[in-house]
Amino acid sequence: MGLSPPSIFRQPRLDSWNGTLESTAYAKKYDSWLGTTQWLVRGESTFWGSKTVTIKGSAVGGTSGSRHFHAGSGTGNQIDANAAVRITVK
Repeated sequence: MGLSPPSIFRQPRLDSWNGTLESTAYAKKYDSWLGTTQWLVRGESTFWGSKTVTIKGSAVGGTSGSRHFHAGSGTGNQIDANAAVRITVK
């Protein structure tokens, strides 16, 4: 599971989460699902059935532009659940 705001933001802040994360701080990493470098925080969990993880955060625009925000399982998983939302900073 990963959550990656676009790199046009200054470093985002995690405000709350209810899943197991590798780190509670965002780092710039390559998001293979989008094919771009993003601010990324990720976690991993084994489960059978369905699972919902909620992550809330905040960020301030650093550069004007329009990019995609990605949340989901990424690539190389048995379950492929991904969503992308386009974000514009003016």
